[in-house]
Amino acid sequence: MKKIFTLIALCYAGLTNAQVPTNGLVAEWKFTDGTVTDSVNLISGSAQLGAVSTTDRFGNADNAYDLPPAGYLTFGDLYDDITTGLNATFSFSFWVKFDVVDGTARYIIGKAAFEGLCSLAGRQFVIGVNTNNRIEAQLFGALTGGHKKYQSSGTVSAGAWTHIAVSVAVNSLVANPNSVPVMYINGVAQTVTSNEAVGTELTANGMDNGSAFFSAGRYNNNQGNPCATTQYLDGQFDDLRVYNRMLGSEEVTALYNEAAPVACQAPFIVQQPSSEVYICPGSSGTQVYVTTDDDGSSYQWQQSIDGNWIDIEDEIEAWYYIPASGTYRVVVTSSCGTSVNSQLIAGIDAVGNTVGAFVQGGDLTICEGESITIQSQVSYPSTYSWFPGGSTDASITVSPSVSTTYFVSGTGIVTGCVGTGVIDVTVIPEPIPSIAEDNGTLLVTNGPFASYQWYFDGEIIPSENLATYTPVANGDYTVMVNDGTCDGTSAAHPFNGIVTGIENVDNAVMTVSPNPFTDAFVIEVKEATVVSLFNVLGEEVLSRSVNGRTTIDAESLPTGIYFLRNSENAAAVRLVKH
Repeated sequence: MKKIFTLIALCYAGLTNAQVPTNGLVAEWKFTDGTVTDSVNLISGSAQLGAVSTTDRFGNADNAYDLPPAGYLTFGDLYDDITTGLNATFSFSFWVKFDVVDGTARYIIGKAAFEGLCSLAGRQFVIGVNTNNRIEAQLFGALTGGHKKYQSSGTVSAGAWTHIAVSVAVNSLVANPNSVPVMYINGVAQTVTSNEAVGTELTANGMDNGSAFFSAGRYNNNQGNPCATTQYLDGQFDDLRVYNRMLGSEEVTALYNEAAPVACQAPFIVQQPSSEVYICPGSSGTQVYVTTDDDGSSYQWQQSIDGNWIDIEDEIEAWYYIPASGTYRVVVTSSCGTSVNSQLIAGIDAVGNTVGAFVQGGDLTICEGESITIQSQVSYPSTYSWFPGGSTDASITVSPSVSTTYFVSGTGIVTGCVGTGVIDVTVIPEPIPSIAEDNGTLLVTNGPFASYQWYFDGEIIPSENLATYTPVANGDYTVMVNDGTCDGTSAAHPFNGIVTGIENVDNAVMTVSPNPFTDAFVIEVKEATVVSLFNVLGEEVLSRSVNGRTTIDAESLPTGIYFLRNSENAAAVRLVKH
């Protein structure tokens, strides 16, 4: 049977050939590469007297047979089991190309021997061309004579490949004299008529079992020798299929439209990796695999030892784990031939990839909320993968909320060897101070802590570094502490106690702008007065006489919170310098 090994053609042919009927297929003679062999039963026939292989209808050399006037194909004493008896049902499908069609009867296939010509009573059936240039089926009622002939409505001509299909149900022909076989020419159903009946037609026993050889091109006796000197085929013959049932019209169409086979080729190999593999320390080997354009291939991996290719025992899959340095290859065999991968594989023992992780300076402890940068360290260029996080960079910056272990794997870009590094980052929780109030004094109730710094409305209070603080103004107070390693800030504590020497502002008496200010601010009063500026400690830092609108230069003052008091009515304004 003709094979198809090109990948695209294989897919296409698989779809097409799936439509060619195989149910009831008794024999298939494809004549591939000039062989005369039934691919179903592996029975061999022979080509005789000048019959030679030739080009088929697709242009493939040695895939059909040329049968000149004397040449023929003989197949043996075959097919009596499906053609004889009352219940015989059979079909023949074949291609023929006539060199001459001239009104002369021509034998195509059959199983028939005549007493006078062959010294054998063996008349059974013949399919050929009659003197009307029509396809004709001749069925004999007895081995010694009597027959009925049936002919197609269409004619055949010379010089072109023609597909013929004939199906016969003997019991129908016996039961109904008007019944006829089914014939197709090039996929077209024929109007079949009985054109001759002589002597003993088909009886209730059907056709008799004879010993003549089934043949193509010429009548054969029971030795496979020709026994008639007329009615030669004189043409080309191909793709004979024999069925033990009737063929339907769609099946005949599939046979007629059968796709062209593709020439059988040795498998084509694609190998990955293509040339070199590295065997990493501690591994069982590095995998190499091949793909081919023939799913039916078999494999044998080999290693070169002292210049000789030696089969590696039990390594017969499409893949192989190369265990050590050396030179390797694979031999791929299919029904179309054997291929050896031309690109040899060099196994190379690789140096292991040593992977580590470190922090510049070596400090692996951070305070809660801080970040840290971890860097990788590898033996040779690698790709990276960090866990947790999934980063593929050479370094990562992290800010864990709890102590965390980080892993980095490095895969060598050239070798593929993998190493793993690990590092532990310790996170110290943030200290959280608590503030309470006692008789106008704020105090930190937990600790002790290594250091303290008080803030008023978010602004630092200079030199207030104790665990207690006595406010001089109403507002929100916080304290930042350090436990010797990490800083922590308390929640805001609102204070509403009396602030000595400072009273709330009366906007009807004095206004100040802008507030906050940077270098200067403007005071507007209704009557001449003296104003004083105090810091949060109650210390006077500036005093001026003002009347109406006055600009106060405060560039030399440090940033912070201040209170401006009008000496006439003790009104005060809270100011912020940025």
